[in-house]
Amino acid sequence: MPLEKLITSKLPHKIVAELTGKTPYLIKNIREQFVPKGEFIPNTFVQKRSLERNCIHRFTLFLADRFFNLQLRFGLSPIHAFIKAIDIVGCAPTFIANKSDDFHLGVNLFYWLSLKGQLPGPQFTHPVKENHFPDSFLDYFENGTQAPLPTIRQMGVFPVSLMLDDEHRRMLEAINNGITNHTCLKTVVHNYFHGVYA
Repeated sequence: MPLEKLITSKLPHKIVAELTGKTPYLIKNIREQFVPKGEFIPNTFVQKRSLERNCIHRFTLFLADRFFNLQLRFGLSPIHAFIKAIDIVGCAPTFIANKSDDFHLGVNLFYWLSLKGQLPGPQFTHPVKENHFPDSFLDYFENGTQAPLPTIRQMGVFPVSLMLDDEHRRMLEAINNGITNHTCLKTVVHNYFHGVYA
């Protein structure tokens, strides 16, 4: 059980309690002791209005569901897969650049996966029903319908890790420069294959 990861996450106390099998009161006390300056999301429910209004929120939640199921196929436990899906999708630069500040991917993913029976059932949180999610989100899971892909207003830049070798650091900087200046990224790919960044 990735207890440390859950304790230090921004997830509400009640959701962490559900995932760990501990009471919300105990989670609150543990966090006060080990993460005294932690910023945690208040105990919100499914953000249906936010999902209805913002296509990037719906699509990102759909992607998080797909990544969750992919992690299960790799042999991760549901809770590990849940954390991994939030880490992978929640850190995507384009999602960060286009989401609303008040949208909580982890909270919505928790309730979606709980509804599907893929995470522990509600003991401390509200029971969730399918109508808590907008039809425009549920459409992504319908074989007969095609939910529209979101229009990206702004593409986010990639973090450039100091751990990267010089070639890949230069390539990522070139990509970020192309994103910022709205230039064609084919040039970056072409340069990479011709060893310009080596």
